Amino acid sequence: MDIDRLLQDLAQRLVRFAASDYVRPPTFLGVAGKKLFRDEIWSRLRVPFQADHRAYKRLGLYDFPQKDVRTRMINAVVPLLLRVPGFRKEFARRIESGMIRPYRKVLE
Repeated sequence: MDIDRLLQDLAQRLVRFAASDYVRPPTFLGVAGKKLFRDEIWSRLRVPFQADHRAYKRLGLYDFPQKDVRTRMINAVVPLLLRVPGFRKEFARRIESGMIRPYRKVLE
């Protein structure tokens, strides 16, 4: 059957690629997505996604100038404020709407 032949061919190619340590080259969308997430995790999303920030930093994914003083100050102060229970509660209540605020015009 045709399907059996195609499946057999696919399996053989997969085994061959695995044996040669083949890695598919990144696509434009993959590279763009990686850079967009990296930039957002470094700036606006650092506070709610602190584990991601630590991982990006540890893996050396921040490969661009990081001289935005305002963002750096905000990212230094907000984690300290999150230790205050009242601030943390209000922050959690507003986080979702705050994350989509810059994109509201596009989403409407």
